[in-house]
Amino acid sequence: MKITVKVTMAIILFAVYAQAAETADWSTAGQVTYSMAVGDIALGGAATAVDLSQFNSSTAAAQAGTAYEYTLTKVVFSIDGSISGTLEFQNTGEVAVSPELTFVGASSLSYDPISFTSASENYAAVGLGTVNPQDSLDQAISSEGSGKVTSPDIVSDLSSFIGAETITTEVSFPGATYFASAGSSWNGSVNVVGSTDVTVTYFYTPVPEPTSMALLVLSFMVLLCRRNFNKQSICEQTPSQ
Repeated sequence: MKITVKVTMAIILFAVYAQAAETADWSTAGQVTYSMAVGDIALGGAATAVDLSQFNSSTAAAQAGTAYEYTLTKVVFSIDGSISGTLEFQNTGEVAVSPELTFVGASSLSYDPISFTSASENYAAVGLGTVNPQDSLDQAISSEGSGKVTSPDIVSDLSSFIGAETITTEVSFPGATYFASAGSSWNGSVNVVGSTDVTVTYFYTPVPEPTSMALLVLSFMVLLCRRNFNKQSICEQTPSQ
């Protein structure tokens, strides 16, 4: 099972990425969020596999300190990325320019087994200031992106999310980069990578115990009898306790 989040950029040659340990957040009742921070993603390179835990009812029960079984009701994915690195720019023309590094495309999120509209995160252009004729720049750059984006709610075909193992997602950064407002004569290079937090949030509810269901049925019958106390036939159908 896969989430695809792709990134494509010009002038990039990185192939190594880094993953932090998965974290789990059980602080909100009825849901758990598993997160993985992934860095040094090659822009325009192959997708990066990221494994996140499946929903496990026994783990949810242990966190709640109960013996209940839990039913998974909804799944939501999210990404929150950034781009950072260095660039070199030389103005070889005869007039001053104010170039900016522009990012085309966005980090996007899709989940292959289930069809839904992809979420995407855009990145703002990075202004480099004024560069006079024959001057050059060599500087660090970063773009934080437009903020966290989430998938639509996934409420069907949930069985593949349940278990004691993992689901496999894929992360990448689609798009390209170029120097805008750079004049007609310049040299430049860009060396940047992507980083993102990938999360999956599971929403769940407790399954009523058999004794609880029996009490609910009995309570309903008692209420029915009270509302229809003039109808002896209804009360006669109520099982004796």
